[in-house]
Amino acid sequence: MREVLKALTAMATQITTLTQGFTPLVNSSVGQSTRIPTAIPLVGGERVMEMAEVVKLDPEPVQAVKKVVYLSVLQYISRMGTKHFKGSTDPIKAGEWRNRLIWNFKSSRCPDDYKKDIAVHFLEGDVHNWWITVDKRTGGSIDRIEDFEYEFNRKYFPAEAWDQLEAKFLYLTQGRKTVREYEEEFNRFRRYAGKKLEDESVQVCWFFRGLRVELRTHCSVLTFRTVSELVEKVALLETTLAEESWVKSHTQQASGSKSNDRKKKRDHVEEGENSAWMIVGNLSIGGVDTHALFDYGATHSFVSPDMIGKGMFQKERDRCFGIVNAAGGQVMHSLGLVKNILVVIQGRSMPVDLVIVRLKSHGVILDMDWLGKYRATLYCHRG
Repeated sequence: MREVLKALTAMATQITTLTQGFTPLVNSSVGQSTRIPTAIPLVGGERVMEMAEVVKLDPEPVQAVKKVVYLSVLQYISRMGTKHFKGSTDPIKAGEWRNRLIWNFKSSRCPDDYKKDIAVHFLEGDVHNWWITVDKRTGGSIDRIEDFEYEFNRKYFPAEAWDQLEAKFLYLTQGRKTVREYEEEFNRFRRYAGKKLEDESVQVCWFFRGLRVELRTHCSVLTFRTVSELVEKVALLETTLAEESWVKSHTQQASGSKSNDRKKKRDHVEEGENSAWMIVGNLSIGGVDTHALFDYGATHSFVSPDMIGKGMFQKERDRCFGIVNAAGGQVMHSLGLVKNILVVIQGRSMPVDLVIVRLKSHGVILDMDWLGKYRATLYCHRG
């Protein structure tokens, strides 16, 4: 009887082993065997524990699945706005491209195995040729993104460039920029300042130091906890000061315009232009094309000192009229006399004596005596 029981036990163990061999296992390692305990009931109520070894067959090759995942990640990172880098002599542009790429890797949860290949994918033109040279020099041994960054920084963002950008930040001032423009440039260079400016209070002091004097003066008694708080306050102050300056300048312009009008009237009176009978034109006087004024109200003919020495305008020696009166009655100081200067009209020469006085707008003023002497009649078109 015992021999029959042993035979039945052996048969049950073989059947169980074959059955478990075709049963899928959960959490089993690929290509590894798993030993499973099996309990075999016996007639006497006892159980005999046997260990059955099950081997799981290898699934499809992993390489095909990995290729699909790589292309999906590459496409996703492209949709995130990652741009191709064509090279630049500006280290800031190179640094911004590198930082944006690393940030997109982080946001997309890109696997480490793909990062270097994706970074190379976004290189173009001379930069891609540079990478081919690096790849040959290193024998294709660069697989990690950290090694790629090292080579990239050596070429496009060396230590000297970092030092230059740090110096730009340390000496950055607002100048003619608005507060918003100054803030944008401040934030752009702040990342290169190192750990000494990581504290927000230090950044506030540094930003405040670079503001224009008039803005610092108005904010010197205030306390700011963040750069953003300082920017909002100073930007509002800048707008207010600009509006005040605009109102002040326009008020001054209006006042200056009235003053200029009074000055022009005074100048016109000094030159006899308050007369109701005045005609202005260009004449050939003393061989020089001269801007002349015909004034029926003037008692003398005048010439500006600026005309002396031009053409036939020569000052007589030891001849001076002293004080003369303009048409408006104003007193004018004579600087000398020009005798027998020729005024040519339509081929006819008509000499005139000119008293040298300071004139504002004209080279010569011809008086009523000269007009009467030559019986000149003037016609002017009134448009």
